[in-house]
Amino acid sequence: MVDINLVIVNTRVDFPRDLALGVAFPNAKAMARALWNLTENCIIVLPFRVGSEYVDHVTSTLKIDPELVKIVVADSLLWDEVLTSGAMWESIESARRELGGEIVNVEPCFHTAGVVQLRTKILGGMPGSSDAFLAEGGADFFNRKVLFRKLAASQGIPLPEGKIVPDADALYGAVHGLLPITGTVIIKRDNAGGGLGNFAITSDFERPIQGVSRGYLDKNPSREFLDSLHAEMCSLGSSELIVEAYHASSSAFFFEYFIDSTGAVLFVQSYEMKHRAPAGSADWWRTDWIGLEMPADLPPEKYAEARRYSERLFKLAADLGYRGYLHLDGIYLSDGRLMFNETNARWSGGTVLHKIGARVLGPEYRKSFLSSYRLLPAVPGSTLYPRIKDGPLAFSRTSADGNIAVVCDPEGVSETEILVVGQTRTSVVEGEASLIRYFSNFGGGPSGEKSSVDF
Repeated sequence: MVDINLVIVNTRVDFPRDLALGVAFPNAKAMARALWNLTENCIIVLPFRVGSEYVDHVTSTLKIDPELVKIVVADSLLWDEVLTSGAMWESIESARRELGGEIVNVEPCFHTAGVVQLRTKILGGMPGSSDAFLAEGGADFFNRKVLFRKLAASQGIPLPEGKIVPDADALYGAVHGLLPITGTVIIKRDNAGGGLGNFAITSDFERPIQGVSRGYLDKNPSREFLDSLHAEMCSLGSSELIVEAYHASSSAFFFEYFIDSTGAVLFVQSYEMKHRAPAGSADWWRTDWIGLEMPADLPPEKYAEARRYSERLFKLAADLGYRGYLHLDGIYLSDGRLMFNETNARWSGGTVLHKIGARVLGPEYRKSFLSSYRLLPAVPGSTLYPRIKDGPLAFSRTSADGNIAVVCDPEGVSETEILVVGQTRTSVVEGEASLIRYFSNFGGGPSGEKSSVDF
């Protein structure tokens, strides 16, 4: 009898449904990326199907027997009614019987009442009050920007100057009160991610602004304009908004932790977010997320300070009953200050990169440096995977450096993501430059344009 791990890829179900379905997500590439959560004797539940070619790439890189992996496909986002349906239960049970064991662990991207119901049916309850907390939507405490400001303030965590605004009148007052601080404010929806719910107003000049989906240049925003903006931003279920002074940072980072079933708060990894302004874009505010560096490159005393704030907040999360992954986002300013702007109680964009590093590098992982690059030209997997594995940039387990293909679009349309591994930060920077040159030799550079490249 083998122990089976059940992985539930219920990404985006913490968003309002209109927002979750109204953006270019989920797509095949994003869903495929979650396969790096695989272990041997594993059942993974996916919203949509991924190609066998990619499954083979992931299992061979992780040295997993593909016969010991079962994939359940829902053909839908994994809303609670999907997870708790009779059809889902039968599919999971069928996969369990094929593996010939019992499920001993359930790992969702995001904890919902449906996850609790399914896990309880399989395993029974978790210790203490965790199940009750999570079944009542407790994870929302750490996925809502309004609640984050309140919780962070209670723990003495430094925040950008800001206001929680309940109505259009308060929005007008907050924007005009905060705009003079830095010349730019960000207006945030309470419940959104990836910058999808954030708008910026700047009073001085057009410039790239990280983490927003729209920008406005306006020295004196009118009541009519702000009333209209308030109505639009509250149309997807956010009754309260947040207005914050925008601080340009020398580093944007996040620290990820895992709270286990006993309530222990365990450090996972720190990440530095890499952004750049796309060349020639008409959207002057736009920045593209191009990847993550691990660990975050902060001065040692600031790194330790960020960890202390993270652990203080996440100890509170554990005491309340939260279990699973969560991370705290922050910025490091040129004057030496740290500020923190949100938490997310779900897998981060770095969770799978951490798992790749830990699984592939083993004991060398904590001594290594890693950097993902997400905007390499589109390459079909049938071409990409063997070239990266067997070509001049292949990852070497002996020297613990090289490149690992994280994901590409199976249709060969959107960009490719590669993880660069090295033993120094300098070697990773050099490895990334070599990677870009390698792709450029075949007809494309890191332009971010959706054009394919012929290897």
